[in-house]
Amino acid sequence: MERRVEQQRSERRTERSPEEGEPEIAGRFGFEISQNFLKGQVWNGGFTRQSFPFTASFMFYLFPNQDTRHFNIYALAGVGAGMDFISLRNGPYGYPAEQTFLSWIVQAGAGAELRFKWFAIESDVRIAGLWRDKNFADGQYYRGVETSAPVAAKTLAISGNVFMSFWF
Repeated sequence: MERRVEQQRSERRTERSPEEGEPEIAGRFGFEISQNFLKGQVWNGGFTRQSFPFTASFMFYLFPNQDTRHFNIYALAGVGAGMDFISLRNGPYGYPAEQTFLSWIVQAGAGAELRFKWFAIESDVRIAGLWRDKNFADGQYYRGVETSAPVAAKTLAISGNVFMSFWF
C-alpha cells in the first residue's frame, strides 16, 4: 500500500513546471473567428442596411485554461472586413436604389469567461474602428464624403456582448 502511494506521488511530479523567472504561458492563448449578421431599417423601410462583418482575433487569457479552472479573464485584438448592402427608397414613388460597400475593421477588447466541460458563457466589451473602402463597389462614388454617405467613411463603435461557446 505504501509503495503504491509513493509511486503515484512520483508520477505527479513528472509534469514540467516553469523554471524560476520563466513565464508560464501554456494555455493562455486563444483564437476567435466571428461572423455576424446584422440588419436595420429606418423611415418605415425607406433605408435598410444589412451588414455581414467577419473578424479574426487573438486572445490572451489572464489564467491558464485548465479543466479545474472555471473562471477566466481575457483580452483580445483582431482585424476583419465587412460587407454592407444598402437599400434606399427615395422620391415620391419610392424607387429603390441599392448600394454595396466594403469596410475594414480593427478591434480590441476585454472580457470574462465562465467555462464548463463542453461550453462557456462569455461577456466582453469591445471597441472597433471601421473604415469604408473608397475603391470597392459603390464606395468609389463617395470619395471625400465623410458623413452624408449611406456608410460613413470612418466609424468608431463600442459594443457589449454576452454569448456562449461550444466545444465538440
